[in-house]
Amino acid sequence: MKKPQNWTNFLSDEAKLRNPSALKKLHVHLRKPGVVSLGGGLPHQSVFPCNNISIDYPTVESNFTNFESVALGELPNTSLYESLQYGPSIGSTYLSKWVKTHTASIHNPPYKNWDTIITAGSTQSLDAVLRTICNQNDTILIEEQTYPTALETAIPFKLNVVPVALDSGGIVAEKLDNLLTNWHLSSKSIPKPKLIYTMPTGQNPTGITMSLERRKQFYRVCQKHDILIVEDEPYYFLQLGSPVKGEFTSENFTKNLVPSLLSLDTDGRVVRLDSFSKVMLPGSRTSWVTANEIFVERILRQNEVNIQTASGISQLIIYTILTKWGDLGYLKWLEKIRLLYTSRRDSLMKSFEKYLPKDLCSWNCPASGMFLWIKIDIEKFPKPSKDFSEEQWASIFEEKVYEKTIDNNVILAKGGWFIVPPSEKLKTAGFRATYASATVEDMNKAAERLAKTLIDLKNELSS
Repeated sequence: MKKPQNWTNFLSDEAKLRNPSALKKLHVHLRKPGVVSLGGGLPHQSVFPCNNISIDYPTVESNFTNFESVALGELPNTSLYESLQYGPSIGSTYLSKWVKTHTASIHNPPYKNWDTIITAGSTQSLDAVLRTICNQNDTILIEEQTYPTALETAIPFKLNVVPVALDSGGIVAEKLDNLLTNWHLSSKSIPKPKLIYTMPTGQNPTGITMSLERRKQFYRVCQKHDILIVEDEPYYFLQLGSPVKGEFTSENFTKNLVPSLLSLDTDGRVVRLDSFSKVMLPGSRTSWVTANEIFVERILRQNEVNIQTASGISQLIIYTILTKWGDLGYLKWLEKIRLLYTSRRDSLMKSFEKYLPKDLCSWNCPASGMFLWIKIDIEKFPKPSKDFSEEQWASIFEEKVYEKTIDNNVILAKGGWFIVPPSEKLKTAGFRATYASATVEDMNKAAERLAKTLIDLKNELSS
């Protein structure tokens, strides 16, 4: 197996200045039999106002329809007290081990010395990664339509954020290569990018999923120009479609997944963000980062003085459920929710086909995730003033549609919220829709109300 590239020169000035926490060094000795600690400021367990916490979890044997009770801390190598006490900044020993084993099983990174670290949700993961890698005035690339929180996380660091083109298959490798190859010839007076942020599976907001071939092309371009890849994958296991064929085994389940960028990474240039939010418990704020050991060690130093550690009780709850299920049981759970979202997507597709006016809008059928993109044909709606630029009119038009959909009791997310300037997409109009939570009956109502909104607005602007 190949040794990873030395990524020390990619560390930010902030990351280089971080030293191990003096007090956190004490934690490694606390499990030593017979040790008496007078060094750490750990509150006495008698002041913890709870003695027992139990959860009811759905059982694998019942296909997750029946529940059994388990007391937290009753499993080997776990402790309710430890989950309520200050914990190690890399994550609890038990969940850290589970995460690393799981990552090896699913992705098997093809280089030596990769590592994982538990974090407090993917937003905190991204914040930690940007702090570890970027200095002020560094340049990062982001898909031209992206999750707004990613952009909102990057902007306060005073980074130069440059959008990259998407088509129906994700990032266009040829356009990315052209952008980077001709960087010095362009009018840009900003540094060449240090990293690119991407959501390859069920991209938010478009629902686009990159094929394996597209991922390989994309990775080769990043190798060529020596830039890092931040692979944000909260929807990786929500790859939609038919049930696993034949006997349900881990091999049969994983072979239907599009391989991750991490699984293609021979250099250690992929920093992967995973989370339990979309597949188990969003309120747990429990996630993890997988990267080369240099980056993980620097994120650990940041955790020590930032979050200190992800929630101990959340880690224990998740680990307890995962252990009760077993590795194959967890994959069966992922299969169950994958099929649930497949059914929900199909229901929304039927609602849109039945009600939405195809002469005024179009939409994609996502292969993964929770979202799809509704493109409005803005040319079919008369512009009230010739003085508006294309971008101004697109923004005004989206606001009009948004306000009218609210009046009609349906909520969609405005397309402009997701577009990274100065993308050409700002001259278009669209909305993000989700099939995650509404009932089938409500999906029909929403589609009918959206259709009425578009038709009424066209008539209003035409009069």
